[in-house]
Amino acid sequence: MQSSLTYSRHRARVLLAAWNSADLSRLEAVLDSPTHSGALSFEEEERMEMVAEVECSLRHWLDRTGTSNPSGRTDVALFAALKLLRHLAGCATSASSYKAPKGGIQVISDFSFDCALR
Repeated sequence: MQSSLTYSRHRARVLLAAWNSADLSRLEAVLDSPTHSGALSFEEEERMEMVAEVECSLRHWLDRTGTSNPSGRTDVALFAALKLLRHLAGCATSASSYKAPKGGIQVISDFSFDCALR
């Protein structure tokens, strides 16, 4: 792995690629794949912890897919998690212009977060 691409950035980009594929089985496979377990700097450990929290949000969203969620809280949390993941991946911030409809974000799956896997 290149020194300029940290483990957390690589993991974030792989997760974004799986999300953008709209293939739930691919997303689940990436979420189930092991993460780096070796020695990391303090800063990198912190970033990996943030990626792990995003993974928890994605898993929660997957668990809630197909169930009613009148409050929209899961979608708002998912949107925030994806924005954090995008930041950790080092992607551009063009997605921040997305505006949620009244009553919360209705369909997150239509909103992709592009980022190259370099």
